[in-house]
Amino acid sequence: MKATPGPWNANKQNESPWTIDGIDSRGQWQVGTVNREGDAHLIATAPELLEACKVILEQFRNQEGELVHGHCSANFSHMEGQCNCGLTKLQQAIAKAEGAK
Repeated sequence: MKATPGPWNANKQNESPWTIDGIDSRGQWQVGTVNREGDAHLIATAPELLEACKVILEQFRNQEGELVHGHCSANFSHMEGQCNCGLTKLQQAIAKAEGAK
């Protein structure tokens, strides 16, 4: 799945809804519109949040590329998908943002 690259910006003019705009090599694109300011800012921050999540997740991988759960108090195997710690939630959020169901 390919999204409009960031950065995105939240903008409001007069009484119109909030717009979220992105810019790529072809010019400016309207990513979407929302009525609430909080939603607009959250959506506009999505590209930066996704990138930050990926960077954080990579800091918890060992040289084999596996997530290191030494900090996790769960008694379940992460590989079996039973761990519900923050790293697992981060991994799931990244997958969802990238189109996984």
